[in-house]
Amino acid sequence: MSQKSFDGPVMRAVREIEGNGHLRSRLRRADSARDAWGLAESSKFDSELRNSCPWIAREQAIPDECLILLAQRNVGLQGQESRHTPLATLLGGRIEEDRAMSGLRFQRLMSAKVGDDRLRQMRRALSLLKQPVHPIAVVKAYLDLHNEVGARRFANEYFQGASAPAAESSTIEATPAQGVTP
Repeated sequence: MSQKSFDGPVMRAVREIEGNGHLRSRLRRADSARDAWGLAESSKFDSELRNSCPWIAREQAIPDECLILLAQRNVGLQGQESRHTPLATLLGGRIEEDRAMSGLRFQRLMSAKVGDDRLRQMRRALSLLKQPVHPIAVVKAYLDLHNEVGARRFANEYFQGASAPAAESSTIEATPAQGVTP
């Protein structure tokens, strides 16, 4: 899944939420994805996100859950540079005392069932942060939790935390296999 594929729909949804106080309030009060059903903005975002991420099954309410997460108080663009920090990195750290989210809450988030339970756990995780989170980081983290490879990446980012070296700056040197001459 390419991050660029869902940047456009997410940013359009954020602008819509920021510009519509009624929509923002309704999504913040939502207890489940069903509370977002029937909203014109929800239908549009659902269609755009499903086009960007075709692996989302039709019966899953993942787009509605993402829209609810985008309306949370500490999700937004204020004070955000163009590059955003992964959500798991903001929540975690190498040392327990450095983590915004405890190990037990992390386990609950990772083991939460798809749907309302995972949405509830993710909202709790977002509420623990003291700084704003970039909307794309929130959606990427939530989508990651829906597949094994993404969940593993989320866990690695959580345990490495902000103290981890940037993935972009690390390079892997290719070394020839033993016994093979270049």
